[in-house]
Amino acid sequence: MTDQLVKFNQLWKETRDLWPPAGFSRNINSSTRLDWNIIAIPPPESWRSLTPIIEVVGEQWPWNIPYTIPQMHITIAGLSNTMNWTEREKDLKSILTDITTGQVPIKLSLRGINILRNTIIVQTIDLDGSLRKLVGQFAKQIRDKKIVRNFRVGVHSELWWASIIRLYKPIPDDILALVANFRDTDFGSAVIDSIELCQNNKTFDSKQTLHTVKLKG
Repeated sequence: MTDQLVKFNQLWKETRDLWPPAGFSRNINSSTRLDWNIIAIPPPESWRSLTPIIEVVGEQWPWNIPYTIPQMHITIAGLSNTMNWTEREKDLKSILTDITTGQVPIKLSLRGINILRNTIIVQTIDLDGSLRKLVGQFAKQIRDKKIVRNFRVGVHSELWWASIIRLYKPIPDDILALVANFRDTDFGSAVIDSIELCQNNKTFDSKQTLHTVKLKG
């Protein structure tokens, strides 16, 4: 937990040093393109403590895109669209089932908000290393089955979060100040009891679930 908070604090420092972020493009092609992801969707009540922040940004800076609860998720591993995953969809489903066999529901702490590139996020803390273990197993099986050579999951081998607001230009300094006020806020906890393989666009207002596994232990 401490290591994750240290890395999130480093991200916050980088955000302040490079402020403001560039902001997302309104290019229709970038917003509708579907990527592949492994995600977790905790129960809707997990996000209730965050809705006031989402509403404030939506009201004060309405050109940004606040997430609604149906869009809220935690990305466990981003697969992007760099290859034709459809040819290996069966293998992906098999891997997901295999690595979650025997895994009990995973409890996370929702600890503070932050800004990653052009997105306001809530920091999710992997309390006992379960997510780190699952991601490591997933990446190993992707490589072992030779689906992608030298596959890496990048930042999601260490950190996980839920996106709550996508930022677009102009991005005022007041947003940075608002996030600073909630950097260390305890927003409660969330429990992951299912994991999905899905296709989705950038803002998750378009999503197709391809496979779901339940964590039963």
